[in-house]
Parts: sequence; structure tokens; C-alpha cells
Amino acid sequence: MVVTAYATIESAVEAMRRGAFDYLPKPFTPDQLRVVLDRIAKMRKLQFQVDELEEQVRSVVPEIDLATENL
Repeated sequence: MVVTAYATIESAVEAMRRGAFDYLPKPFTPDQLRVVLDRIAKMRKLQFQVDELEEQVRSVVPEIDLATENL
């Protein structure tokens, strides 16, 4: 997550292109920050679940290729 006091469309696009989860320009409210942090927590939980499911499938079918990419 990128937090900046110098928000521009160009810097937001660049931050996201480089892998930032979100872009939060200052000033922001506590609710805005909470929403972003909740989204991050949900995404991490989902990624953990995907990793566990992939491991379960590999234990049954070890030769399967389940390559995934983080978005």
C-alpha cells in the first residue's frame, strides 16, 4: 500500500504497476484506511486458503502443476 501527500494519476499508475496493493492519498480518514486494511487482510486470507488447497491437491496428485500468480 502506498500512502502519499503528492498524489498524481501517474504516481498511482506507477505504484500499482510495481505491485502496490492500493494507493491512498493524504489526507485520508480512518475509515478509508480501515477499508484498505480490511481488503488486504481478506486477500491474504484467500491466498493462504489457495496455498493450502494446492498443497492438498499435490498430496493426492503430486505430478499436477498448479502454478498460480498473485494479482
